[in-house]
Amino acid sequence: MSRLILVDSREKVTKRVKPLTFTLPTKKVKMITGDYSMHGYLGVICVEHKRWGDLVRCCSTSSAWKKFREGQLTRLAAVPYSVILVNGNLDNPIPIYSSCRKETIVGRVSKILVEFGIPVLFASNEHLASQICENYILNAANHIERHGL
Repeated sequence: MSRLILVDSREKVTKRVKPLTFTLPTKKVKMITGDYSMHGYLGVICVEHKRWGDLVRCCSTSSAWKKFREGQLTRLAAVPYSVILVNGNLDNPIPIYSSCRKETIVGRVSKILVEFGIPVLFASNEHLASQICENYILNAANHIERHGL
């Protein structure tokens, strides 16, 4: 099977937000869940890529957390090989627009794993995030090919 990374066509790219880069070729497609997958594994392998500020926003208020839980997390939990990849780490400062406490974010990240079974990985920069994303997708595909779903 050809190794082609699928990138959600809605993944935001701006002057400040650079896209993840991969050694494998990519193709933009509209994805229902997540931002990255592999050709032939859509709906089976999924990487949801979040910037630090996005994660803080999703965790900051009860209503934002409820929307994140009932929408994105519920869809991700239905994908057998899903992960949330955060550009940033828990040592990053909370953005000034948020009154969220670090303890809240830590608690909610823990709930994502415990309640939904979705690992949350952190990368300190775009280059590392790209490597983690590509390796996760490749390892998941190889595992499925060897052991099945």
